[in-house]
Amino acid sequence: MGAAGPSAPRGRDRPRASRSVPRSGVAAMTPAARRRTQAPTPSAVPGGPVEPRTAPPDLPDPALIGTVAELKTRLAALKERADLSYRSIVRASGGAYSHTTFQGAVRADRPLPRLDVPRDFLRGCGVADDELAPWEDAWHRARSNR
Repeated sequence: MGAAGPSAPRGRDRPRASRSVPRSGVAAMTPAARRRTQAPTPSAVPGGPVEPRTAPPDLPDPALIGTVAELKTRLAALKERADLSYRSIVRASGGAYSHTTFQGAVRADRPLPRLDVPRDFLRGCGVADDELAPWEDAWHRARSNR
């Protein structure tokens, strides 16, 4: 013991703060326990089938895109309209790229990705293959206007 006396307990020995209102039911469950009680969706099961997604009804018009910033803004808007997480876009697109790669594809402070990254991002958001050509043209316009 030092001159100041015994030190306060640390770690597991430290007393826990008491709650004024006890938790019960679902509120008492940890997030991991809540996920375990929910039935997994087919696309959430590793290796399971990916549910086909349809593109949101009011897609951003790729013909209006001329710069990298506009392309990234429209890709982000498409993600928001589709109401998808980056990880679900990865699953729906086939998993060739990570969620961080897709996040970088829409972030303004990151460089323009290779064409195949936004192409897979669009597929993951539900854009059909026959609707990709205008988006590819927009990518080429944005690249030439850097």
